[in-house]
Amino acid sequence: MNVTIIGAGIGGLTAGLCLHQQGHQVTLFEAAPQPRALGLGINLLPHGVRVLNGLGLEEGLESIGVPTNKLKYMTRFGKNILCEARGREAGYKWPQYSVHRGHLQMILMDAVKARIGEACIRAGHRFTGFEQDSEGVRATFAGCQTEATIEAEPSDMLVGADGLHSALRQQLFPGEGPPLFSGIMMWRGAAERERFLDGRTMVIAGDAAQKVVIYPISEQAERQGRSLVNWVAEIHIGGKQPPRASDWWAEGVRSHFVPEFEDWDLGFLRMMDLFEDTEHVYEFPMVDRNPLQRWSFGRVTLLGDAAHAMYPIGANGASQAIVDASALADAVEETDSVEDALSSYQSKRLGPTTRVVLANRQRGPEKILEVARQRLPTPDAEPRDFITEDEALSISRHYQELAGFDKDTLNKAR
Repeated sequence: MNVTIIGAGIGGLTAGLCLHQQGHQVTLFEAAPQPRALGLGINLLPHGVRVLNGLGLEEGLESIGVPTNKLKYMTRFGKNILCEARGREAGYKWPQYSVHRGHLQMILMDAVKARIGEACIRAGHRFTGFEQDSEGVRATFAGCQTEATIEAEPSDMLVGADGLHSALRQQLFPGEGPPLFSGIMMWRGAAERERFLDGRTMVIAGDAAQKVVIYPISEQAERQGRSLVNWVAEIHIGGKQPPRASDWWAEGVRSHFVPEFEDWDLGFLRMMDLFEDTEHVYEFPMVDRNPLQRWSFGRVTLLGDAAHAMYPIGANGASQAIVDASALADAVEETDSVEDALSSYQSKRLGPTTRVVLANRQRGPEKILEVARQRLPTPDAEPRDFITEDEALSISRHYQELAGFDKDTLNKAR
């Protein structure tokens, strides 16, 4: 089978590798003229790592990622709400990794080039449309330099893995409009500095009004006794529209958020020091899209953020795209016709990802931060006096089951 994939990001590249592993021919079209290792930190949860290790990428992941072994939830005053084991420390067969998004993308891209061939990645091709019939599907693209129309060779299947602003999704659902704003603005950055805690802990502190997420993302820095610390600072500003467009690389204005964290001291780390150590700061509105009723139309389907863009809560977006890719390849392998395969893929993945999108709108596992905010009478109050560990863990466990990485279920998977 010949498959055309729009987008050479994490989801698209993983889909290409999964389909190729099963003997299919794959071509990926990427709008960027020169794909580069862009981005900041993301997390790969065990169900995503399981898929990537199954593709033979275990050594590559170990070379770039920090195997996260703990997740600490804290108040903005540095009080511990919950310290939860993660990855292999929690008994999973697979680790949880904190990685630089761009470095992960390059590992996937190098694997695609080595296994499928460099010619299978067509950079500088912006998707513009498609036509399909009972015999196949043909996509058209515009060259980034000339804007001339480029017709791809006919293929058996077209997969839109082109992200939050998916051009294919826009054509399938022309009246949908822009992403939906949560009322929260995020500022992001990374700074190399001394290790905090044990060097392998992720920290989420604050509440729905103000929050920080902090974790190390570089195995190379760790080998040198340092940490490349990825951080996200969030402030709820309200409103139905973000003050600025959804551009991943918009330069952040420090005066818009730094003063709000002046008195934050988590004990092991003062936020102002981390901000001052960071050379480049980026800002982005927290947005998602409403769940769809369907992804697949004949020989055409969606994958990853193009199908189910979600708030970055629960560290789950990249892993869901990776699991999509595996499910798509399995459906193609198990089903005789393309149309039936895409229908089967949709039935397996649409429901679970819809539940994650909706759960993230309700704060997902971070509900525990709001429980602490509501119950603690003073900044000095100890969370353990007002929240039991069982209650806190139950919130986390419920999300793991909903998002598909419950330990007991996942460890039994083939």
